[in-house]
Amino acid sequence: MNTKVNIWAERMLAPVAVRKRAKAPALALSLFASLANSQLATLGVAVASIARVASIARVASIARVASIAMATTLAYSPSAKAELNQEQKSQKAWDFILTNGTIMAKIMGDKKMSKKKKRLLLKDILDKNLNTRIATRAIIGRHWRQMNEQQRKQYTLASSQWIVLYSANLLSSLNSTSFEVKDASPIGKDVLVETGVKEQKNTPPIPIDWRVRIDKAGQLSLIDMHVEGLSMVSAQRGETEDILAESGLEKYLKLLEERLQGIKKEFQKNN
Repeated sequence: MNTKVNIWAERMLAPVAVRKRAKAPALALSLFASLANSQLATLGVAVASIARVASIARVASIARVASIAMATTLAYSPSAKAELNQEQKSQKAWDFILTNGTIMAKIMGDKKMSKKKKRLLLKDILDKNLNTRIATRAIIGRHWRQMNEQQRKQYTLASSQWIVLYSANLLSSLNSTSFEVKDASPIGKDVLVETGVKEQKNTPPIPIDWRVRIDKAGQLSLIDMHVEGLSMVSAQRGETEDILAESGLEKYLKLLEERLQGIKKEFQKNN
């Protein structure tokens, strides 16, 4: 790609070059040095090619040279990547779930593996891929604004750990014999990937759908899991609303901490 950039730059600048070599104007050299040191000049080889041609350019063509230099560096800058369209997002989400889901299904279906080891391995995968910041904020909803800084820290720490452990514990209870990705479709700004997990060969698959978020940098993460049509985040949000309405914020935070300690103990069991 570097060679192509060199050739492209020289061809673009050829019309502004003179036949006889002349000493480059100080202004031109200063301009290209500035470009080379800026964040826009991500490909040093492109800037070098432009500067080489610029050394034989007319003073009157400096503006054109500069504009082409800017266009070149922007075109090959990582930050200039075009935003993914819906079809591309769906495909990326499909691949993301296929890869991680296949690994999780093998863990769930391993009859020789203890329940404790299954939970721990599933937890490791979810730790890497579950976006707990988005999920926990969705669960607490409007009540986040009512919390002080200490309460927010307490809630975020406990809820982030709990949702990962809860999800891993739920998945470890399934004895999968196969895993299949069925569809991936846009849902708001996210992608919903529909999958099926079979526990027995002659039984219908258990539907497990995954809501995937793709950020501006193209990074993928899970933000929700639907088991047999029930959203984990929605279910927890409804329960949270009920507890807060009945008992208040302090009671809820205390109960959340108790639940966290309880599921941590569950993780140490072998059955």
